[in-house]
Amino acid sequence: MYVEDRISNFPDHIRCHILSFLPIHEAVRTSILSTKWRNLFASISTVDFDTYLLRGLTERNIIDSFKNFVDRLLKFPNQLSLDCFRLRADGIASWNDGYHDFDVSGWLCGAVCRGVKEIDLYLHNFCHTLPALLFTCHSLRTLTLVAKDSKIFKVPSEVCLRNLKTLCITNSVLVGDSLNRLISNCHVLEDLTFDECSVVNARDINIQIPSLKSLFLDFFFSIGDSNYVVVINAPNLVYFRYDSVIVKGYNLSNMKSLEKPRFASGLIPIPLTSRFAILHNLIEFEFLGKEIWLVEFLNCAPNLKTLTVLLQDVAGTRWNIDAPSCLSFHLKKIEISEYATDMIEIVCYLLDNSMVLEKLIIKVNAMNATRASKARNQLLPLLKSSKKGNASSYLLSYCEHVSANGKSWLMDIASYLPPSHRSVVFLSYGDVCRRQDQNVDSFKNFVDRLLKFPDQLSLDCFRLRGDEIASWNDGDHDFDVSGWICAAVCRGVKEIDLYLDNFCHTLPALLFTCHSLRTLTLVAKDSKIFEVPSEVCLRNLKTLCITNSVLIGDSLNRLISNCHVLEDLAFDECSVAYAREIIIQIPSLKSLYLDFFFPIGALNYVVVINAPNLVYFRYDSVVVKGYSLSNMKSLEKAEICIWFDSSNYETSAIHLFQGICNVRSLRLTIHEVIPLTSRFPILHNLIEFNFFGKETWLVEFLHCAPNLKTLTVLLQDVAGTRWNIDAPSCLSFDLKKIEISDYTTDMIEIVRYLLDNSTVLEKLIIRVNAMNATRASKAHNQLLPLLKSSKKDLIVIL
Repeated sequence: MYVEDRISNFPDHIRCHILSFLPIHEAVRTSILSTKWRNLFASISTVDFDTYLLRGLTERNIIDSFKNFVDRLLKFPNQLSLDCFRLRADGIASWNDGYHDFDVSGWLCGAVCRGVKEIDLYLHNFCHTLPALLFTCHSLRTLTLVAKDSKIFKVPSEVCLRNLKTLCITNSVLVGDSLNRLISNCHVLEDLTFDECSVVNARDINIQIPSLKSLFLDFFFSIGDSNYVVVINAPNLVYFRYDSVIVKGYNLSNMKSLEKPRFASGLIPIPLTSRFAILHNLIEFEFLGKEIWLVEFLNCAPNLKTLTVLLQDVAGTRWNIDAPSCLSFHLKKIEISEYATDMIEIVCYLLDNSMVLEKLIIKVNAMNATRASKARNQLLPLLKSSKKGNASSYLLSYCEHVSANGKSWLMDIASYLPPSHRSVVFLSYGDVCRRQDQNVDSFKNFVDRLLKFPDQLSLDCFRLRGDEIASWNDGDHDFDVSGWICAAVCRGVKEIDLYLDNFCHTLPALLFTCHSLRTLTLVAKDSKIFEVPSEVCLRNLKTLCITNSVLIGDSLNRLISNCHVLEDLAFDECSVAYAREIIIQIPSLKSLYLDFFFPIGALNYVVVINAPNLVYFRYDSVVVKGYSLSNMKSLEKAEICIWFDSSNYETSAIHLFQGICNVRSLRLTIHEVIPLTSRFPILHNLIEFNFFGKETWLVEFLHCAPNLKTLTVLLQDVAGTRWNIDAPSCLSFDLKKIEISDYTTDMIEIVRYLLDNSTVLEKLIIRVNAMNATRASKAHNQLLPLLKSSKKDLIVIL
């Protein structure tokens, strides 16, 4: 069977663009397709020889083949412009092994002659100099060079990279003024990096580039003396990193835009004969080094707010100094990494003098178990004795950063804290203890003390997820969940998240009149029927999510009746029993999800919704007696999944769709087919429709969506009797994309109908991946002649 090759008829520049997305070796293989593809790979805009491609080039004939291939690719006549040339050849042990003549310089010249914009070279053991043509390439925007174990990096006398914006040199040796010559004519350079480089016989390093925004100088491996001066003039520099031994001199001027510098200098402390400059704008400081330098910096950063410290050793002699002003007025967060027991005096000093400290983090995770235990025993009494609520309230940060043993310390650490200083309580039984009875009692007593402590501060969030507790009512333990909730409410809690499987008590009435509550989430699988008291007033509640609950009578209506600012309402996998109506009239509501998949008793109730600001609506349920959905003009997206317990409710389903007639995107799932005696409403705003169900309902919807642009279909069966209808207007004027999922061979008439009648169709996607190989082959053979005979210019994806 002949299949037309449409891609080969594309213009060359389009086919080159397609090839640019393929690995280079795959792009070359297209040469065997036909004469139109022969040598087309030589015109692709990106040439990338990566480690994967070059791995295993050990045999001489293979290496020669690779060399000849690159020669042909880059030196081919009549080339198009080149965007990127990347050579990362870790797999080649040396570019100068005496057996092969790798013409890397020629390759670079070939790339430059093609107007290359980006060059990325990884040249280990490269003993030749780079071609002078590279340093006068006007098209080059990015140059990256890694030259480990290579010849000294030589820069020609004439350099002009006038459009270069990013320059990164790694593992190179810069001799004399080669660095200065290299960047002297890079007038638009924005990102400059010298990483793990060496400077030899230099008088100065002179960087004066007004456009520079990021600068990284790493001269850790110096050769010869350091008798040179670093001169930097970069008025727009934002980020500066400097890793080096201290050199003869520094002249850094006009750096008013600098936001984040990072320095790694000599690791051996030296006596300080001069004072540091005052860093008025410094608010965040991360220090790694000797203690003596830290003391000086604290005195020179009067407005410091955040301090992170990793000390290499502790002398213990400089902490009897007067408190720097930053500790007294501004420092709010301190983090000490890799804490050792000889740092105890530092912690004492910081706690005593940090008057506005809010958060103290002590990381001990690098220790072994014995040292960590010793550190814990040393720290806990100190933190307990601290009179600052702010410091002790963040002691849990200590627990969060310990090693794997840290979670078992949680209750021990918390026992030293005044629970009044806790702003968030997140209790997960599985994280605190195992299932032994003793630990269950410990957990219960711990929560009692935590939530019922006198003189409490306000509480932001109370979250209780007891997945590992088989039942909250096992007869052996008295879990006072209601008391815990009441305590949280009394502390002005804003968010409550409860996961109460097998909970047989009713929730406390106080919960339903909590004026501070903003978010309430309740999962109550296998629990007692959800009972709502007669008086409910959650006047500040914005998010309400109830899952796995049974709602009796008008309990749902009572629950939301006084939630006047509710924005997000969800009933997920819930059941409604003995209800006359469900009334949701909330002007502020934006998102509504009703999942009543598991009905109990009769469905003889009505759903009433009045939500003028509703944007998203999802409804999963059997069709009930009636629907009254009004004032839903803001609706953007709806997901409807319905099935019928009785054909008497077909009219009710029509009323449901009438209520959402303003929707723009609709996902519809219908599980049964019933005769249609009423017409669907016209959905003028519907432009995206995702349908899963029986064929007969799809036909009706196509007639009722005149402006539909995107159709996605997953049919349960195909009757084959309803597709001899007149074409709906959406097919003639608006429908541009159709996607058919799980295609079977009995759907061929549907595909033919859509192809024949969709006059503006641009894209057709037919998914057959759910089939076995035999059925997929049969579908493939069935579809191709039909698609070939179609006269429409469209993209087809099988």
